[in-house]
Amino acid sequence: PETVYFTLAVPKKEVSARGQGKPAPTVILGHGYTSNRFPVMLFGGYFAKHGLATISIDGPSHGISISEQEETLARTLLGTRGFAPLVDATFLDRSFDQNNDGRTDSGADFWTSYMFHTRDIVRQFMLDYHQLVRVMRAFDGERRSGFDLNGDGTPELAGDFDADGQVDIGGDALISMSGGSLGGIMAMLVGATEPEVTAIAPIAGGGGYSDMGTRTLQG
Repeated sequence: PETVYFTLAVPKKEVSARGQGKPAPTVILGHGYTSNRFPVMLFGGYFAKHGLATISIDGPSHGISISEQEETLARTLLGTRGFAPLVDATFLDRSFDQNNDGRTDSGADFWTSYMFHTRDIVRQFMLDYHQLVRVMRAFDGERRSGFDLNGDGTPELAGDFDADGQVDIGGDALISMSGGSLGGIMAMLVGATEPEVTAIAPIAGGGGYSDMGTRTLQG
């Protein structure tokens, strides 16, 4: 078992289905090789203009490549400016130090010459996205989360992230997927295997695994 964290951007009610009391349609954003879920912060505003929420998860062993000293510095500098909760959320990911140099290595064991492992870790990433879709579909307006966000003594509805009594994403709202590079590959695989994902927009996903092996340089 492993905890998989997510980053979510939700559009304002004035420009989305949330204004009619419905969950916003959501784009699952796949990240690139060695990257992480935080491109949501770059693309979320654009999608929000079109009434779309944006959600992303880290791939297996992916996250922020950072040393312990750099993390301490970030916590000190940003914590004094009131961003401590954001820092705490940022450093919760799936990366780990794979060569014992004191720095986490995002995705270092994803594309390797060990073909069976590569097959399995791509498959695992696919299953992570399938599980994300299952979780989103479970935001049915009846289930409760384990979090009391507004302090009223009652757990919020599952999928209600701003504690306004309304589910923000999921339910029966449209789910689509996009992403570049590895994110494009995953969008194609998930789009082909997950019936709840109704549209995909893969970007530079590669012509095939053999093409990527001969045309790219992997550490």
